[in-house]
Amino acid sequence: MAKKREAKPTQQAGILEVLAELRPYVLPVLLVTFVVLSALVAWQRFDRFFSNDPRFLMRRADFGQEHSPDLAVKGIRHTNVAEVRRAFAADEGKSVYLLPLEERRQRLRQLEWIKDASVQRLWPNRIAVDVEERMPVYRVELASLRRRGITRLATVDGEGKLLPNVDHGDLSKTPVMSGIHTGMEQREVADRVRLMGRVIEELGSEGRAVTEIDVSDVDNVKLVYPVQSQGKERVITLVVGDTAWRQRLLKFLANWPEVEKRMPRAVKLDLRIDGRINAVGFEEPQRAGSEEAKETQRAG
Repeated sequence: MAKKREAKPTQQAGILEVLAELRPYVLPVLLVTFVVLSALVAWQRFDRFFSNDPRFLMRRADFGQEHSPDLAVKGIRHTNVAEVRRAFAADEGKSVYLLPLEERRQRLRQLEWIKDASVQRLWPNRIAVDVEERMPVYRVELASLRRRGITRLATVDGEGKLLPNVDHGDLSKTPVMSGIHTGMEQREVADRVRLMGRVIEELGSEGRAVTEIDVSDVDNVKLVYPVQSQGKERVITLVVGDTAWRQRLLKFLANWPEVEKRMPRAVKLDLRIDGRINAVGFEEPQRAGSEEAKETQRAG
């Protein structure tokens, strides 16, 4: 019985020893807890204030307004303003503090004409949007993949993004890019945009009269060149291959008078073979075995 009575004081002593060891940590723990709770309370008040105070609310667009008077938009030329407003429709009447800037930026980038955009808060209640629109570089004769023979004019930027046909800069002074269809991926179109640029650069001033460049086959470029023949205006398609485009165009220009005399109905010429010009297309179907279909002109 004596042993059992001694056990209780021993246990109490052990508890006191543990408490004594923990005592140095009690105050820091209480202090940290107080600081965390205070911060949470302060954050809740801060969040409630900026979320609900009328001074931070973005006003709704009134009748006849394109967008909220607190939404400032710059850089728009072709983008539909109504589409920009729709991107911020859920934010009208709410605090700009709650507006998810990056989410709205990504929403704007999904619009057809917008390449990039920045979205900023201007306290207390304004949003500033600065848009970078895509820059058309060429007009495109865009063929429908589903409806063969149906084409429409479009434009394209340097990244191969197809855009609506618009009057932009000096596009009318550059050849139309053909050989593009609606089923092409953007990277495929971008490759042809780069090819188009290289062809135009190499042709130089001699290529000013070219009205169309067919880049459907990147290994075999074709040029459409208008000429005066037999008192009327015609267009000749020149097959110029994958290199030496200027040289082959000059060969055509130097030999066209003679080619016209010998093959007056030729509308498509193959210039890829050095020293020769082959007629591979004519204005009207030729009889089988026709000598004119086989005729070639030696280039000087």
